[in-house]
Amino acid sequence: MERSDNGEYETVQVLGNMIEANLMEKLLDEEDISYFIREWHDVNYDGIWVEQKGWGWILGRREDEERIRSIYRERIGEDS
Repeated sequence: MERSDNGEYETVQVLGNMIEANLMEKLLDEEDISYFIREWHDVNYDGIWVEQKGWGWILGRREDEERIRSIYRERIGEDS
């Protein structure tokens, strides 16, 4: 779940579940926005952090931050 170039990336949006991640992946690809989607998963804790921190997060370039947040708000829901 990633598309990237050699720019610097930072956390832009927390994702609630894999469905949101898959949808955002499709939408960001359509908009030709570079990103990484990282799952918050630690085998040792078996998903314990999902309730507190979310399923994962989108990392994007600073110049794309507002576009990514806007796509998330319009298509999925409120910012996290």
